[in-house]
Amino acid sequence: PPDYIVLYNVVYQLGIKANVEINTRRYLYPWDLLVKTWRHDEEITPEDEDKVRAFLEAEGKLVTKEDGTLWVKCWYRDAVIYAEKERC
Repeated sequence: PPDYIVLYNVVYQLGIKANVEINTRRYLYPWDLLVKTWRHDEEITPEDEDKVRAFLEAEGKLVTKEDGTLWVKCWYRDAVIYAEKERC
């Protein structure tokens, strides 16, 4: 999918000097819900689940909470493009 830079370039070509802010959101996603989603959307095998879990563990992306539930460290980036109205 196109990145924010495509929209920024369109705005720039229209003669608008815009600003861009990049925001990164970090959050935890429940492992069980992730696996349920995979099973629903994809034909993931138990072996595939084990491979993904091993990979995430090796990357330090899994967190076990005090209650024993397993969570995945995730992040998401948003770009906010804005222009200020010129004052006359």
